[in-house]
Amino acid sequence: MEAGSESSRMATGSAQRMAARPGGYPVCRQTCMGAAMAPGVLPEDVHRRLERAEHLRQIQEIVRTQARTLAGADGATFVLRDVDHCFYADEDAMSPLWKGQRFPLTNCISGWAMLHAETVVIPDISLDERIPIESYRPTFVKSLAMVPVGLEKPIAAIGAYWADLHEASAEEVAVLEALAEASSRAIERVGLFDSPALPRLSDGEQPGELDPLERMPASLEAAADHERIAMDLHDTVLQRLFGAGLMLQAITSDVNESDLEAPIVGAIEQIEKAIRDLRGVIFGLEYGQRRLGGLHGEVLAMAAEVSRSLGFKPDVVFHGCLDHVEGELRHEAVSALSEMLSNVSRHASASQVMIEVDGGTGLTIRVTDDGCGLPDVPKRGSGLSNLQDRAEMLGGTCVMSPGETGGTTVTWTVPRQPDRTDENLAPLG
Repeated sequence: MEAGSESSRMATGSAQRMAARPGGYPVCRQTCMGAAMAPGVLPEDVHRRLERAEHLRQIQEIVRTQARTLAGADGATFVLRDVDHCFYADEDAMSPLWKGQRFPLTNCISGWAMLHAETVVIPDISLDERIPIESYRPTFVKSLAMVPVGLEKPIAAIGAYWADLHEASAEEVAVLEALAEASSRAIERVGLFDSPALPRLSDGEQPGELDPLERMPASLEAAADHERIAMDLHDTVLQRLFGAGLMLQAITSDVNESDLEAPIVGAIEQIEKAIRDLRGVIFGLEYGQRRLGGLHGEVLAMAAEVSRSLGFKPDVVFHGCLDHVEGELRHEAVSALSEMLSNVSRHASASQVMIEVDGGTGLTIRVTDDGCGLPDVPKRGSGLSNLQDRAEMLGGTCVMSPGETGGTTVTWTVPRQPDRTDENLAPLG
């Protein structure tokens, strides 16, 4: 009872810190109260995960998913301070926000929160002069809360975003501040500059001191190594597996005993799966270094990213040609798959996930898991209705159904989109 009363007092204190600044926008001043608040507000399992995190990438993944879930938001970001810029290192959202982008500290609400060491609550972004509205216009965001990570000199920020007009409650602010405090301790323990998102720094070096061109030879050498490995895998290992599969298929036709045929067929299926996995590895090596475009690369990158929160790597299967998936269709497809994987990661408790992408007659993306299945009533912010809206906008459908042996299958299908490259040209003659 005493612990609960303490949590209530802290939440009340957080609400009382809300104040109107001269511009008319509400803020919540970051104080030492956040340090005491964390144990009473943040779930114990989140504390344990942050305490066990071994590097910054793990902290980012925990923060982005928990910020969205605990605040009941439609999206969340984890932003790092990079000298005089904000780097949007990670996100979990119903549609893409700014992951991988950098903005000046003075032209970004996350930068404002870090520079002032204050939590910002904005019920309507269109009415706040600190919001660079052009950067928000392509997104779903209408309201937000931004919390700095670090009490005296913030080194990061956590953003929560809503698709509807929403003023973050005292409880939502409290849990975000508690998450920020726990994240700050975790970052201090593992170190900030081990992130693969930021350039690797030598001992004593500060961000911005070394010209990025001086790092280029090592990057080029790594790219050459990856290209050589991908070529060796394709020209030797993949071909040998393919040959072994053909040999087993030939043997199967001569086997009359069923007790021998079944194991051989099983071995062939395993070889086929290994070939698919190996092709994904080869493409991933090429994509990671060359930054190849196309839906293939983006799907593989998302599968690799979600594997950290799932605890295992999803199976990825491609069918047909995907060269026609560009422009608006590709953008909506990436957004849809991102939402599907986010839902699986946060709600399904799955041990197996399959991603299928078929570009045969249009585009079909199917995500199958063996988790707990769909809820009777989808929760707000689950993204399920958003998936349907995206498909219908392109003349397609999104169907969610229970799997044959449990879990859920989500099938997002849209027809081939017309080529708009020449639609504005006058007819000949």
